[in-house]
Amino acid sequence: MLTTVPSKTPGAEILLVQSRWQNICYRGAWLLEKFWLMLFGAVTVVCWHYPLFLLLAWVLPAASILVLFGVITLWLMLFNRGDGKLIEFGVRLDNAGICIIRYGEPQFIAWSELQAYRLEPGLCWPRKFQLKLRDDSVVEFGYLCLSKRQRQQLCHELSCRLGQPLDSLS
Repeated sequence: MLTTVPSKTPGAEILLVQSRWQNICYRGAWLLEKFWLMLFGAVTVVCWHYPLFLLLAWVLPAASILVLFGVITLWLMLFNRGDGKLIEFGVRLDNAGICIIRYGEPQFIAWSELQAYRLEPGLCWPRKFQLKLRDDSVVEFGYLCLSKRQRQQLCHELSCRLGQPLDSLS
């Protein structure tokens, strides 16, 4: 289910909220991105018949992270609903600026603080949105956090406010 408030008039607030399925898929991709080397190492250890302690050095951390991922996902699926539902990921745009919401914690950035934006290409893994601020810091979030329609709407709004995306933020 997509929650999108379209921008028909200038200055209208747009709220793009990640669906539960998008959250699960994004978190799975993030987990795979962060721990692919650890999983590759475990497979290598098994294939080369190294001692058990080396196998445990690779498999136990990977397994504990997978269990933690599963517990958090299960908790979100069972308990994060209704009126008090926590927004797992969302972007709100209005005349004042852009607000990035991660697990209920908003990060507001005024339009005057934004300098440019970029879609960082991914080599092997999903791309990222990068917002460059006037103080040369960069705020980023996953490209796959939002649906295709939501990404198109976000890119359109950012292009209207900041111009076309940059190839590099340096």
